[in-house]
Parts: sequence; C-alpha cells; structure tokens
Amino acid sequence: MPSLTWIAKLDEDSPAWNIDGSSGDKPPSGRSWIGEWEHVTGHQKGLCSFTNPPCKNPATDGGHLWLSYPIIPPKGQCFVAPICRGCNWVVNDKRKQDGGSKLRKGTLLILAPYTEAMRTTERRRGTKGATDRPQRRTCCTCSRDISTQSEDHTHCYQCFKRKCESCETPIKYDAPSSWIRCPKCQEKWSPKCQAKWRRT
Repeated sequence: MPSLTWIAKLDEDSPAWNIDGSSGDKPPSGRSWIGEWEHVTGHQKGLCSFTNPPCKNPATDGGHLWLSYPIIPPKGQCFVAPICRGCNWVVNDKRKQDGGSKLRKGTLLILAPYTEAMRTTERRRGTKGATDRPQRRTCCTCSRDISTQSEDHTHCYQCFKRKCESCETPIKYDAPSSWIRCPKCQEKWSPKCQAKWRRT
C-alpha cells in the first residue's frame, strides 16, 4: 500500500482534473478522503481547490486528481486534494479531462493508490476540447521543455547562460545551439586563420 504521508504544495495554478473510477476507493485508515487529507497535512479543509473557473464553495470531499504538470505522481499513485461536492460531481464538464480546470496555487496534495478501477474505467472528456490544454513550450535554441518556466521565457537556463569554452565570454542566448565559442574565439579556430598563423 502506498504511503499516505507524502505532501506536495503547488507554487502556481496547475492544470488538473478528476479521475474517473475513484468513487469506490477508501483510505486504509477507515477515514473519509477529506478526513485523511486533514490528518496527513495537519490543515483544516477550506475552500474548494479548483479554479479556472474559480470555485468559492467549501471543500467537502477529498477528490482524486490528475495533474498534467508540474508534479507527476509516483508510479501506481495519484493525488488527493480538498474539493467541493459540485466539482467532484461526475457530470461536471469543467472538472473533466480537457475541461480547462486548474488547482489553485498553494493547494496541498497527498498521495492515494491509483486503483484497477481507475485504470480501467472509461475516460470522460470535457466539452471545451483539447485546445484548452496548456501548450508545451520549448527553448528556441535547443528545444528543451520550458513549459514550467515563466511565460515570457523563450530559452532554457543552459542556453541563456552559455559561455565561450575558450575565454568564458557570455554567448548571446539566441545564437545557434552548435556555438561553443564566442565569435572572436571562433575566428581564431577557423581553418583559414589557423593556416595564416602557420605561415607567420
């Protein structure tokens, strides 16, 4: 049985949706899932954790949830967070996969088993469609995934902070990824220049 003492805290609003097939799952402690969440985190339930659109209802249930990023649960497990009964309702399109919903910044998550029923239940999709999913963003130079960085970032940290391997001069962040030297050092390394040095 997976440990239920693991806690994560979201540092930004994060895309999330309800897991189908979770209604029959119970904590090994015998508590309700919202009771288990309170026990593990040491916090009292407050408002529903869902946003986009914002939900101001009191949390009543411990909802089994998937996050698309930035946190991936360990294999065989999923997340539980406090949500209201309306957001935990199976016909609520906004809280289904592709519904465009998010968990609000600061939400505490605990782990729960990802059961056989959750694996095999037919997936229900929201009506907004896949175009509402967050778009994967990549570094303009090396194509690394930068989806979790600020939206105004266009390059990964490694490319933004590149330095010439010869003189340690910063290389312009939008230079081709194949550049390992600054233009001044690259000129010294070119065959034409090396031939000139040999003649002299």
